[in-house]
Parts: sequence; structure tokens; C-alpha cells
Amino acid sequence: MRLWVHVIWLKTNPGVTLMTCGPREDKKLEALIQKWDEQTVAYAWWLYVNSDPPAYHLAPVKHVHQYSYNGQPRMREAEDEGAITRFPLSAFLAVSEGFEVQAAMHKEMFEKSLKQFCAEKGKTDGFSREEKSEFWFRAGGATGSLMQEAFTVVWDAVKVRSAEIKPKWGNADREVDEF
Repeated sequence: MRLWVHVIWLKTNPGVTLMTCGPREDKKLEALIQKWDEQTVAYAWWLYVNSDPPAYHLAPVKHVHQYSYNGQPRMREAEDEGAITRFPLSAFLAVSEGFEVQAAMHKEMFEKSLKQFCAEKGKTDGFSREEKSEFWFRAGGATGSLMQEAFTVVWDAVKVRSAEIKPKWGNADREVDEF
């Protein structure tokens, strides 16, 4: 398991522990990283965790059931406990393709915009706050500030290291038989 998975989760859902399924998730996550790269997969996970409307539910979903009884309209509200996403990483891995593609497209757009912006400014670092704002607006248009937040969270999460916690642990490097 990669530490950034938990860092990104906790940034969006403070105080809510991410429940994982262990070896099968490790293997699937590592396969995604091999397919794309760590930054792209981390960004795809960020897109999933921050999707609007949410792609997962941490609380029961309320349903309103409308029916007729003796010709009279009736409504009944119920909570669906079965709609709670118990293992969000497994849910992400099951539906990750759309998030992967979106992440790869955003990353490609970002890199292209960065090269163009650096060429225009004639430098590769030391940008002022105004120049950074201009870049993010150009890179993402109206969603530039959201992209800036996302990329910043992802970059920071992938870089996180702790003396006690390895950046990759569990069965990430071991072959695991599928059940």
C-alpha cells in the first residue's frame, strides 16, 4: 500500500480511517502505477475522493419511496445501510478507468501549459504569486484553482515520508493469488 493513498483520503475526510482490503488492493494499485505512473494514479485517486457528486458514501443514503394507498399518495423515507461504501479504495479500483483518463488528460494539459508558460517567461522557477495565478488560470481555465489545489495535494502526498511508516508496505511487491 502506498502512504499517499491514506494522505489524500485523510485530507478530504479528516478523522475517517480508510478501510482497505489488503493484498488484492495492493496488487491492483501497483498494476495501475505500472500502467500510468505514481503521480497520475495519485491524481486519479484524488479525483475519485473529491468527486462531485461523491462516488462513494460514508453514511446511509436516504431514499424517499412514494406510493399510493387506497388512492391516497403516501411517502416513506428510509435509510439504505447497504449503500455505505465500506472499502473506498476497492470501489475506486473497480471503476478507476474514467478517473485515470481524466487524470492523464489533466496532467498532459498541465505539462504542456507549463512548458509554454516557462518559454514565454524565459525561466523555469522563481515565479511570483501573480505569475503562478496566471499560470493556473491558463492551465485550467475556470477550474484552474481546483487543479492547483489537486496537484498541490497530490505532490505533497506522494512526497510524504515518515520514519515509522514506509511509503510502500504490505503485499505491494509480492505476488498474490486471486481468490
